[in-house]
Amino acid sequence: LASLMYVYYQLRAKQANEKARLYWLYRLALLTLNQLGFQRILKTPLEYAQYTIDPKFGTQFAQFMQIYHKNKYAPQGLQPEDHAFVQQFVGQFKDKVFGKYKWWEILRNFLNPVPTLRFLFSR
Repeated sequence: LASLMYVYYQLRAKQANEKARLYWLYRLALLTLNQLGFQRILKTPLEYAQYTIDPKFGTQFAQFMQIYHKNKYAPQGLQPEDHAFVQQFVGQFKDKVFGKYKWWEILRNFLNPVPTLRFLFSR
């Protein structure tokens, strides 16, 4: 189930316009982290990124969250440097997060339906 959702979110991100693309990348990152055991329970998305994910993986997820929130709530569009950051963030996030685990650990976590269902129904 999680593997299918991962592919679905990737496809949606590739096909979406810039505003929607950031949303799908955000969901993809949250799904990835959720499947690996990092649920965002009582923290805001930015606190979760700053204090849980970035110290563990060194991903610059907090900076991505700031760009995502700017894109979602600010009336003006993103700056060119924001677009450039998002482009490089996508690949480095996946590399840094998955790089901390062996392939069989990732497979085991993505085949476990319990965290996937928790992710789906907690939103």
